[in-house]
This record gives sequence, structure tokens and C-alpha cells, in this order.
Amino acid sequence: MKPLYFIILILSFTSWVVGKPKGIIIKYFEVQPYSRPFDNAINKKLNIVLSSDVKDTLQLNDKNVMPVNAYEFRKSVMKALDNTFKINFTSITYSDHKIEGAVNVVIYRFDPAMQSANGNSRAGYAFGVDYDITIFNGLNKLGNINDKVVGDKAFYRDIEVTDAFEQTIRLTCEQINKKLFTDSNIEALSK
Repeated sequence: MKPLYFIILILSFTSWVVGKPKGIIIKYFEVQPYSRPFDNAINKKLNIVLSSDVKDTLQLNDKNVMPVNAYEFRKSVMKALDNTFKINFTSITYSDHKIEGAVNVVIYRFDPAMQSANGNSRAGYAFGVDYDITIFNGLNKLGNINDKVVGDKAFYRDIEVTDAFEQTIRLTCEQINKKLFTDSNIEALSK
């Protein structure tokens, strides 16, 4: 009886290890980006079109670091954007198309990646986010921003990964807000 029990225990443990995701897991999170209040109020709805290219599950890899698996990423990005823009808009919606009469922000790309901090793996690793976003006043294009944000929080150990990832998303939302809502765009949207 003991050998049978031992075999069952080994098989159970093996199936648990094999079925377990490899790497570091980041689940849904919320960040609070800073947003300056606009001097002139915009009395329009903010509609965000989040491309299907912004995935809900991500795996970020680098050959020298354990993979990072982000789950509910799309939901986390939506909450981060809500927290970024809510100070200046009374209504924020998400849809799959632009809405006439609204301020439309179309996010084509919001793509995080892992990289060596300062170009040197001895300095640790950091996260970066590539993004491509267009702002519309109704259906009229006001501008496009296409850039990359690299977080300034490097990580060296597994326990630092989540903080570094969340900080990079927060910094990205802050930069998006500054670049989208320039004084000239705010003036155009207020009319």
C-alpha cells in the first residue's frame, strides 16, 4: 500500500508543477496617475477606443529573467486611464468606434516590454511601454502621439517586478495625458 500511495503522491505533485504557469504573475492592479486639472472645462464626453491589439493576457520575456505573465491587463489599463482622465471629464466611456460630439481617444497600441535598465543587464531590468494614440474632437483628428515610456524603477529581484510594472503603467498614463491634452488641444476641445 505504501508504494502505491507514494506513486500517487509523486504523480499529483508532478501534474501540479507541470500545470502551474511559469514565471512571475501580475494580476489586475490599479494605479493613480497624476493629472493636472484643465483651466477651461470641457463639457464633452470622453470616449476611449481601445484597440483589440491591447491584449488582456501578456507574457513578457527576456532570456536572462523569469517570464512575467500579466493577467487582466486590458482591465488594468482601462482603470488606469479612468483614473488619469476622471479629474477633467465627468463621463468616460469605452466603445469600439468614435462617437460624434465626444472627445475620442483611439488607442492603437499600448504595448509593454521588458528590457535591460540603462542598456545594461547588470543595472537590472525595467519595463517600457510603446504606445500609439490619436485624439479626435468629434470625428475631426486633432493629433497623434507615438512614443515609448521607460519606467525609472529598475528591478533586480522577483519581488520588485510588480512595483516596477505598475510604476511604468502609471508613468505612461501621465505622459499620455500631458501629450494628448496640450493647451492648444484643450482650447480646441473647449469650443
